[in-house]
Amino acid sequence: MSAEPKVSSYKRRTRTEVQELVAAFISSGTRRSEFCRSRRSSFGTLNRLLKEQRLQRKSPAASSAGRLVPVELAARKLPTQFHNFLRLFTAV
Repeated sequence: MSAEPKVSSYKRRTRTEVQELVAAFISSGTRRSEFCRSRRSSFGTLNRLLKEQRLQRKSPAASSAGRLVPVELAARKLPTQFHNFLRLFTAV
């Protein structure tokens, strides 16, 4: 008998499917393991999707926080004790 092995094709989720899956998990109020068991999905996949969503939410704030802002430095007066110390040190 020559039975051909069954080959399963993997269908990639669209962005909307991913967003719906994450939204369904958040609104379900169940633990990750329970949600994955009920949907017959991978625990690791759900974790990865949640992590990606967290990173996307952080990225706009992180990119604006990393911008350089021009600043103006004010002249700072040294304490008189330091001036006296400098005079003694340079007098040698």
